[in-house]
This record gives sequence, structure tokens and C-alpha cells, in this order.
Amino acid sequence: EGAERTAHAPANGTQHGGNAYDLLTNFPAFTSVKAKEGVSWADAFINFQPHLAFGPNGGPAVFFDAAGSESPVMLLSPLDHFIGSSSTDILHDGRGAAWAGGIASTVAALPRGFSHSFVLFSGVGITTTMHGWGQLIQRLANTTKVPDPTLTGLSYQTDNGAQYCFCNEKCDTKLIEMRSYLRQIDVPIQLVSFQGGWWTNKNIHTPLCAPWCVSSWVPNASKVPMGLEKFHEGLGLPLQLYAPYFCNDTVYDEENGGKWPFLASDTSLPGCGGYSFKNVAPDKAFEFYTWFLQQGREGGMVAFEPDFLQQNHQCLPAFRSNLSAMPTWLDGLSGAAVAMEPPVPIQFCMATPMELLQATKLPAVTNFRASNDFFYG
Repeated sequence: EGAERTAHAPANGTQHGGNAYDLLTNFPAFTSVKAKEGVSWADAFINFQPHLAFGPNGGPAVFFDAAGSESPVMLLSPLDHFIGSSSTDILHDGRGAAWAGGIASTVAALPRGFSHSFVLFSGVGITTTMHGWGQLIQRLANTTKVPDPTLTGLSYQTDNGAQYCFCNEKCDTKLIEMRSYLRQIDVPIQLVSFQGGWWTNKNIHTPLCAPWCVSSWVPNASKVPMGLEKFHEGLGLPLQLYAPYFCNDTVYDEENGGKWPFLASDTSLPGCGGYSFKNVAPDKAFEFYTWFLQQGREGGMVAFEPDFLQQNHQCLPAFRSNLSAMPTWLDGLSGAAVAMEPPVPIQFCMATPMELLQATKLPAVTNFRASNDFFYG
């Protein structure tokens, strides 16, 4: 009931103090919804929320009366401009709303002729409705995904909280021994992830340094003394390699003598206090990752994992204020991966619902990590 159409102009990034939970545009906005329940998903691992989740990290919004398979369901979500989309329960004039969608007020400008599409998707039963909506999103994206060995075989993870993630010495030998043991007991491992703090990182103990940031994409000498190529040869299995973002001293930044311009995070932004890092400028992402992924390919890489997608979006000022910045960066990463022969499939980690929806447009991104970090030790 009561759908309203309003827009704030001009879009200058200061509306409501530039809070991502406030909106520059305020359509569609529903003053009330005659449903007893509302649920959603939110944040870095797209966790289920037994209530509506607002802001740039939540969605879609699902309304229903009962959880049974015969219950009518209504779902609201954007259909495009996923990066930059947000939602709220407050209308532009301060009145309460059941749900309002639009562009986050952190966005500094919108191009002339800008349009933003949403869908109100109805169905019967939550699971069936979610599936139908997902099929619609994928049909509209019309993207053919690259082949991915992580979807067809059993892989061994070393991501945060997994076995050997916090290994400190001779990790290469330990993993080769692990592979030998698993083979003896007939566990058919097809792929090994190689992630986290195993990469050279001079700043890992510096206050406010982003966790797992990469100074140089070369394995830590104490953890992998035999080097990446010999480790790969001894393991006898292909690798999934990892790089979430880059340390402030990264050798790839032109300010540090590297070849590419990088952008710096802002630790004063909400949720970014522990995330001081850099990432390549969006317009150079294709060029950089074309070179970067080739380095991994030479070390046995067949799949790649960028991590901390949520922080990359929230903590880089340009990614918050420029509607095209993060999509351009993601297009560059995916484009570089697809251009390799054979293509390099990508696994997202710590992606929010809107970032996962953006991934439907990226041929290289085939899956995402859905589990929280496991209990340490």
C-alpha cells in the first residue's frame, strides 16, 4: 500500500550526513505491507536474518504470513545497480515505512538520465519464491560462467579458521604430508587452497593493518621455504590462490615504486577501524589482474579467491561515493580471469547480498564462501 515516488536532488553525497542507510532516491517506498513476518539476509557471509535487514549490506526483503509451503510471499529487491543500492524503513520526510529502496546517500553523483530498477516478486512458499526470483536475476544477467574445478571436485581449505591456516613454519612440508595421508585413506582431494597469512606481509602486526593484506604475492619464506613452484610440484595438485586486498607498503603501488595506481582505505568510515589497506584503481584493474593472475598461473593456480568483499566496498571512499567504481574494479578482475587460457574461476569470500547479485554479471565468479570463520584452535 502507499507506494511513493520521490527523489532528492542534487545527489551530493551529503544527504542525511552521507549515511549508507539513508537514501538519495526513495522509490519504491511502501508505507505499509499487510504481512505478519519479514525476513532477509545480510553482511559478509549473507547470513539469514529473522527480520528485515536494511542498508547496503542487506537484501532481498521477504514478506509472508506463515512459513509453510502454501503461504503467499512477496519479495522486494533491486534489479540493477546492486553496488550502491540500499534500503531503509524511513521515508524521505522522516515518516516510517515498511520498506524503501534506492541509492545510498554516500553516492556523490548520479549521471544524467540515470535509472534504477526494482522488482516486486510474488510467489507461494518462501523457498519456491526465492528460487523463482533467483532464476529471474540470472536470466536478466544472461552470463555464461567459466568451468570451475572447485564445483566438480573435493578441495582442501586453508582459509581463516581452517586446518593449517595458522601454521607458522614448514607449512609446505606439512601440507604435502597431509595430501599423502589423505591419499592413503582414499580421500579424493582434487584442489588445495593456499591462503591467508602465508603471503609476504610485513605489516601483519602493525596496529590498524588490515588482516591478511598482501605486501608482495610471494609466499612467506619461513612458512613455505621450498617456494611456491616446488610446493606445487611436491603436492601434485592444482591450487586455489588468495589475495583480499593489499598492504599500505605493497610493492605494486606506484607510490612505493610499483607500476599501478592504488586507492587507500579510510579507517574512520563505519566498520573500517581495523582495515587500513589499498587496492588497485578501478580503471587499472584489468591491466593489473592480467599480470597478477599470470604470476599465480605460473605457480600452479587454477582458481582465485578475493576476500573481504564487504570491506573493499565499505572502506574505500571511491567505492562508496562513485556508483561505477566497484563494478569497474570487479569487471576488470573478472575480465582478466576470463581472458586467461584456460580461464581462472573466482570464488568470492565475505561478500554481501548486493555484491553477490553483482557477481551474476561476472563470468569468472562461479561460487562464494557461505560459512563464517570456524572456531580457532
